[in-house]
Amino acid sequence: MKSERKQITFIGIVALICIIIIIGYNYYSAKSVNIYNVDSTVYIVPHTYVPEEQRININTADAEELMKLEGVGETLANRIVEYRSANGQFSSIYELCNVDGISENKVEKLSPYIKTE
Repeated sequence: MKSERKQITFIGIVALICIIIIIGYNYYSAKSVNIYNVDSTVYIVPHTYVPEEQRININTADAEELMKLEGVGETLANRIVEYRSANGQFSSIYELCNVDGISENKVEKLSPYIKTE
């Protein structure tokens, strides 16, 4: 009887710990998202808060400023500037996908650090 009671207590404690872990995981892994709709395509992007004044405006930045972004080197920065010169200002950050060498994945990674206005 005592060992049965100990087993029930042990199972109860393990279950309680599991519940706490699950609740904690869900609480800390929950992320807010930005939702963009460009050309009838919806993009859902995890949001990392960067103050507006610290974001780089892709419509006004020169190549040197664009190179401050992680993963943007001289060649890619020059392509962005050339694309913007040829096609006008970006109305959405996802228009960067039209620049050779920039994928949706790269735009998603850059999204917290860039802006269009």
